[in-house]
Amino acid sequence: MKDLSHAPSPDSSRMVARAQLPTSATGIPMSNTTLTAIDGLLAGHATDDRNHTGCTAILCPQGFTPGIAVPGFAPGCRETELMRPESQVDTVHGLLLAGGSAFGLAAADGVMRFLREQGHGFAMPHGVIPIVPGAVIYDLDMNARPGVLPDADMGYAAARAASAAPLAEGAVGAACGARCGRLFCLCQDAAGKPLDLSDKSGLGSLCLEREGIRVAALVVLNALGNVYDARGNFLAGGRFPDGTPVPHAQALDALAGQVPAGNTVLTVVATNVPVQPCGPHGRHRSGPAYHPRAHALRRGYRVHAGQQAAPARRARPLE
Repeated sequence: MKDLSHAPSPDSSRMVARAQLPTSATGIPMSNTTLTAIDGLLAGHATDDRNHTGCTAILCPQGFTPGIAVPGFAPGCRETELMRPESQVDTVHGLLLAGGSAFGLAAADGVMRFLREQGHGFAMPHGVIPIVPGAVIYDLDMNARPGVLPDADMGYAAARAASAAPLAEGAVGAACGARCGRLFCLCQDAAGKPLDLSDKSGLGSLCLEREGIRVAALVVLNALGNVYDARGNFLAGGRFPDGTPVPHAQALDALAGQVPAGNTVLTVVATNVPVQPCGPHGRHRSGPAYHPRAHALRRGYRVHAGQQAAPARRARPLE
């Protein structure tokens, strides 16, 4: 089993800067700077630390207007077609993000079951039907006991844990087994032995407010490439055992060899601004939710990837 403790210590200066950045329309620092700062959104995790996998449930019981962008070529998802503008379904009641690759999609059944028990979903003659699209990352290489993967019970637990409190970040929920710099997981040492130089990753979220308009994002980072800040400084990714980042030239060499296929970045973007269910101001605008990642991830968009972005907008005007 791989050593999951190999990770750089948090940069306290960045953490302080982040804590001071988001403020409300009144100039008062926001007490919640995660996805759940959007009114009406609830979120929770179910984490299997032993097997390094898990899932994250995002709920909006009253429903939200969805959108979807899938720029990757090998996505693992379910019911995301319902989030496209041509779909007759214009309201979604939850989202499921999970590890476990395609097996993890089963966790969405548990989220649906929880919402149905609460009476949330489309009212049909024989009961309510919650709409819960899902997307997964590949973390099977981190799994301690193959076969112990996110399932309906884990999805139910994540939904039951969902609340409007600030969402826990890091190696939790869907990102428990996430890595970044996966490009370097197939390296070799001087003796030709396998050497995994990828880095521990996780889940992060941030909400900003300007003039009463809030936009929040949540990212599950299971990336092929490295992560850089806005100034181009290395944050995480391929590292040698002493913590030194892998040089860019070696990254190019790695691309010329066998490229790992288990990388996916999942993104959820939400706002408190009501929009039309479709058309130029609705779900057609999902694409821009993906593009900022190109500035933070190097080698983050390739034919081997399954990137997905799911913008969520309130289905009803704010009260």
